[in-house]
Amino acid sequence: MRITWKDSKGNEISGRIDAAAWPYIEALGIDKAARLFLILGGSWNYLPPRYGAVNGRRTKLSRAVGVQGIALMQASRLEPGHFRVPLAKEFLCRYLRSRGRSVNFIAARLRMTDTTVRECLKDDEARRVGLLALGGRFSRAKLKI
Repeated sequence: MRITWKDSKGNEISGRIDAAAWPYIEALGIDKAARLFLILGGSWNYLPPRYGAVNGRRTKLSRAVGVQGIALMQASRLEPGHFRVPLAKEFLCRYLRSRGRSVNFIAARLRMTDTTVRECLKDDEARRVGLLALGGRFSRAKLKI
């Protein structure tokens, strides 16, 4: 699955969605999954086998995605039980940019630097070529003894 956003010049850029975020996006849809990552990313949560199993309490998970979201997660291939919500920062950078947010807003919201956000917003091919170009820079220093 891919997500599309516009760069500073108005050109559309498309990139892939991380494998860690994919099951949640598949179950909840892109908007509810982004809300889940923003609110609960990195935290340990519990998905009951059926919604009535939490005795009607309002859990953090139900506040983030709602009762319908929990039902969608239960009906998907996500297994019930304890799980850690992925941070999905690269996905959130691209998602927020596709919704028209500025680089500075994204950096502040996700607690990242603006240069890291700009790196995440590059298309996949440009990032791959950039990483290949950096390959020789980070080789171990050779010591003469």
